[in-house]
Amino acid sequence: MVLGRLTHYAFDAVLLSAFLAGVKRSTGLTYVDYPLVPASQVGQHHIKRNRAVMDFDISRDR
Repeated sequence: MVLGRLTHYAFDAVLLSAFLAGVKRSTGLTYVDYPLVPASQVGQHHIKRNRAVMDFDISRDR
């Protein structure tokens, strides 16, 4: 039960960060960087990782 819930939350986090990476790439929008908040560093890490995943997926489809 707990493992399923954690897996679900992890999958949701991946989908959200992939969406944000796509928005950032297609619109050029940036987000405010708060240097004292570790959550922004985590968010930046996930967006960079999902950008690489999107690039791989797009190049594989062509």
